Amino acid sequence: MATIDEVRDSLTSFADSCNENAQLKEMNKDWNRTIEVHATDLGADFTIVTDNGAVTSTDGKPSTAADMIIQADSEVLTQVFYGEVSPNEPYNEGTLRVQAPEQDILRLDFITAMLWG
Repeated sequence: MATIDEVRDSLTSFADSCNENAQLKEMNKDWNRTIEVHATDLGADFTIVTDNGAVTSTDGKPSTAADMIIQADSEVLTQVFYGEVSPNEPYNEGTLRVQAPEQDILRLDFITAMLWG
């Protein structure tokens, strides 16, 4: 099990990696989403916001309705957001659950592939 700090650090690392990739920032200028991330074993919530190509990560549930909800235990979340595993593997195993329109799920898959593929 990962700690709350480890999950937070993985999300921050993900946001930083997105923000440092100029091609990815340009590609995501039109993808403005609020993503709720829930660590099921810790009962902890985090928010990722994509806004005009920039990505931020904060503690807690989003203040507005989430466009996407990602749920997994803390270990899976840290592995996915640090890029140690592709999100496809835990998603297919059912240990990572994503509630969102299909086009948003595909976009997030593409982002992770660009970062760590």
